Amino acid sequence: GGGWTVEARDLRGGRNVTLAAPKLAVCAGTMNTNALLLSSRDTGGLTGLAALGKGLGANGDLIGKWPVEERDTTIGPPSFGRVKIRGHEDSGYVILAGGEPPPVPRFLYNGARRKAGRFVDLVAMSQDAADGRIWCDKGRIRFAFDLRGSTSYAEAMRAMDAVSEASGRPVAYPNTEVFTAHPAGGCRISDDRNEGVVDGGGQVHDHPGLFIADASVFPQPWACSRRSASQLGRRTSPTVSFAAIDTPERSKAMHTVLVKYVLPGPVPRDKMMEGFKEVEGRFRATPKLIRKYFSYDESEHTGHSVYLWESEADARAFFNDQFVAGFKAKFGAVPELFYVDTLMVVDNEAEKTTTS
Repeated sequence: GGGWTVEARDLRGGRNVTLAAPKLAVCAGTMNTNALLLSSRDTGGLTGLAALGKGLGANGDLIGKWPVEERDTTIGPPSFGRVKIRGHEDSGYVILAGGEPPPVPRFLYNGARRKAGRFVDLVAMSQDAADGRIWCDKGRIRFAFDLRGSTSYAEAMRAMDAVSEASGRPVAYPNTEVFTAHPAGGCRISDDRNEGVVDGGGQVHDHPGLFIADASVFPQPWACSRRSASQLGRRTSPTVSFAAIDTPERSKAMHTVLVKYVLPGPVPRDKMMEGFKEVEGRFRATPKLIRKYFSYDESEHTGHSVYLWESEADARAFFNDQFVAGFKAKFGAVPELFYVDTLMVVDNEAEKTTTS
């Protein structure tokens, strides 16, 4: 009958609960969303998803420790602004951040704060290769990302070395591992189910009604572009927020699919009508299909069909590989599919206008 169920733990009530809904949007953040989908697939909930866990990126984040003596950097705003390092403008931008003591037991806090206050954090961001991966191993989530595969990290390190040379104060940074506050990917967006997990509407391939709306869908780091100075310094929050807002909206908008196919030879009009009537009942019972038109040009032995769906996600779920294979087997032709947003429908017979 469709729909989704989620098993969760009610922390306040101290009990396990099961929630059900016709549509489900997962927006738990990059790492948790990947973990949820991987765990579900491993336990038989979800199926397929060949690209799940691939394309994990760290947003090119590289944090350097720049020593200072004249002030306690834990006092004041957490960020002192962002800068470009002269001679390294194409390597991304750098945020100057105040020292942040690590989470330690209370009796160690004062010492940790004094140590953190002796440094300014140089937080470099650039566009890495997003070639990491995340997977599930015996119930535990594992992930791997090798910064050596991204030239952006080498460029960021050279920029920090330039700061060391110009200031006379060495910037210390990790050169074999990554710490990031902006992971992305693993559930990337793509029309090709072998390359991505969700389609252009944020719906998981071959899983109608399941959507993802967080940074895990991004195909590459979004905060910076190494190629265009106009793209440098893009904030991450609006991008993630837009995905969270746009995905459910796209799932509600009416959508039209135009289908064109050329038969291998002439077919009489009445013969085509017989075939159309054979499948009438199927389309009457198709969920989320609002309307369908069957059209045929006998002189060109070319068929045209128009489908109006409740949403793009519903349309794409219907026109899957199985549909194309069945269509080819029946008509001997491969259909061309054109997806277009439907803004308004004027229905004179029903005397109503519907907007999307």
